[in-house]
Amino acid sequence: MSILNLTPAAQLEELNDDLSQGRHESDNDEGDQSRANPFDPPSIKDYLLNDIPFDTEIISAREKLISFVSPDTDDDSNENNGKCISPQEAKNEYETWTRETKVAAMKLLVEHVHSDHRKTHPTKKDVLMWLQKPNPFRDYIFYSATGLKIMMNAKGIMFAPGSGSVNMDRRIAALAGDLVNSNAQRVQRRGDDGSDTPVTSKEATIRALLEKSFLPHQKGKNREYCSLGHRLEIPILRSWLGCIPESRQYQNIKVRSAYTAGLAAKKEAVFAKDSIDFILTVDDGDADTTTWGFEAKGRVTANTAADEESNLRYSLDPHQRIGHEEVHEYVLKVDERFQVLQHAFVYNFDKVVLAITDNQAELIRSCIIDFPTEIKEHFRKVLTDLKDVALDWAYPASLPSGRHSVLSIPENIAAIADTISTINGRQTLQGTVNLWLAMCQFPKPFPSVVRIIPAIYAFWNVVKGGSDTATKLMDDCLVQIPKVHMNTETVAISRCLMLVFVQNHRLMQTISADPDLNFPDLLHYRHAASARYTFHRTLLRHSKYFRDMFEAERSFVAAPTATPAPDLRRATRRQRVDGAIPEEMPFAATLPFKTPKKRIGHLIRDDEAVTEVQTMVYNCTGLPMQVHPAKSNIVCDYCCTNKTSWYCAGCKRWLCMTRRMVRNASSTANSSLELYCRPFGAKEEVKHFVKNCFHKAHEETWIRSSDISNGGRAVTP
Repeated sequence: MSILNLTPAAQLEELNDDLSQGRHESDNDEGDQSRANPFDPPSIKDYLLNDIPFDTEIISAREKLISFVSPDTDDDSNENNGKCISPQEAKNEYETWTRETKVAAMKLLVEHVHSDHRKTHPTKKDVLMWLQKPNPFRDYIFYSATGLKIMMNAKGIMFAPGSGSVNMDRRIAALAGDLVNSNAQRVQRRGDDGSDTPVTSKEATIRALLEKSFLPHQKGKNREYCSLGHRLEIPILRSWLGCIPESRQYQNIKVRSAYTAGLAAKKEAVFAKDSIDFILTVDDGDADTTTWGFEAKGRVTANTAADEESNLRYSLDPHQRIGHEEVHEYVLKVDERFQVLQHAFVYNFDKVVLAITDNQAELIRSCIIDFPTEIKEHFRKVLTDLKDVALDWAYPASLPSGRHSVLSIPENIAAIADTISTINGRQTLQGTVNLWLAMCQFPKPFPSVVRIIPAIYAFWNVVKGGSDTATKLMDDCLVQIPKVHMNTETVAISRCLMLVFVQNHRLMQTISADPDLNFPDLLHYRHAASARYTFHRTLLRHSKYFRDMFEAERSFVAAPTATPAPDLRRATRRQRVDGAIPEEMPFAATLPFKTPKKRIGHLIRDDEAVTEVQTMVYNCTGLPMQVHPAKSNIVCDYCCTNKTSWYCAGCKRWLCMTRRMVRNASSTANSSLELYCRPFGAKEEVKHFVKNCFHKAHEETWIRSSDISNGGRAVTP
């Protein structure tokens, strides 16, 4: 039975029948043991030895694999466990296979696994591991993590609490029977004859619901992704509202308002609870104003965004209005399909919007999903049976009354809770359930419960020592050290400085307090001191003090006695390019100040240039550059008549390099052409060169340079 698609109502009916049957299993001691487990596959040995047709390539791969799972030997142990080889031997063996054999072997090993639970992208590494492991391990190597979890639950295999991180290898070892090395244990009931009996569907359902009710604490990148997803909710709503005028499917929609909502329970089924992102009031065409649900999803990683984009390849419009029977085609993730159905059932929405964006709130796709009354009624039956099967003990007919009355957890539930590491024992489950039942007796709706903490914690917050208070103050005003300077020393030093600031903060609060100390108790004094002088204000005052001190001492700079050796651990590492460290190469003259607002040519002519500019122009030998694309729109700094596109990077002047011609093919210059005459070659053939403003501006420097290079002998142009 599969419920991965929300589409047919018959699937929910089938799930309802299965849950109803599981609800009454406890009344029958024998149970339904004849039903085969759909997640218990045949062994890889039996699968390969089946007499099924194969093509030429698969025959060769099948013979290779059979030689490992069923070697030709008289040793019974080898016959049961197959042939195992070392990692190096596995690599050598794999290299001897042809390409066709490798592809066929991979196909055989993957097809042994059910399509819903096999690895999405098996690799050569999996085949090499398959060659090294015995037969009991080979049955599970090509399963996905989700498939391994389902099979472990079906076989009643659990990891011991506090046994460390769980990975694929540990799951495979536990399923293969190596419970000792994998630090796993079987959680199965003992029969009258002392043998293990399989876990019933009721026990498996209870365990699954408890695991989902106590999720592990998110750390690292997963925590960042969750936080980013919450921050994107309002931007996602704005993006979706902006796409309404552009989409052909949403042309008749007008959203009047949007509201946020906390945790809500359905009136006639309080066991069904839901936390929706937004509730919209919408005018849909000619229909009356109604309410819709809105679920915002952010694909905050590149892989999840790419998967969502690839799921769009057959869509003509990324924004669709669909029925419940089409959800499996447009919503990629199964849990999101059930999440929008939960919204529709709890709030009795006819339509729920699912909007999906990237990490910049750019809309990838959205769906307006229609949920008829029939599908919501089937879903209600499923939730009711789940409650009756697994959570009937948490919804007693009468809530415990009195200060010392508590709800007792059944022993079978407590035994399952002991094996779930995220619950942290049956005592935690006992306290959580009774706290929740006590809150259920309060009048509804609840105010914000962010500040609600147990009474013993509140008492400790009043009487606790100064160390915890100092930590809270420092954490609220955390010092953000730049990443390039982040190391153990900078973190420790910043923490020590913050401790000094906390001490000064307490002293400043004491000095600024009322000298008579007219406070009824210590708590009132602390509240008054915090309102009068906050730690943030103290830090700002210290910052101003240090800034003023640095400004006063800036004029005094002590000369270093010696250049200290660079600390490689703190020094910024510069990446080499083709074996060399990139350096900024000055290709022209530089000034110790910004380029003057007036062009340098004007300053030279008006004798207003400073000494540095005069020296730069006097020593410039020319470094011509042309504007790209060439456009002559700047007046020459030498002739002040023609416009040019040439610039000298040495003296920073715009100078003519070409002569502009008019219609009568004559030069725009009034004077005749000035030419250089130079002898070239062995025959000393004389060649003539046109002298333009660029040459005239640098002529004196060239002559001076030629005099120096020729030992003082003058060279005339």
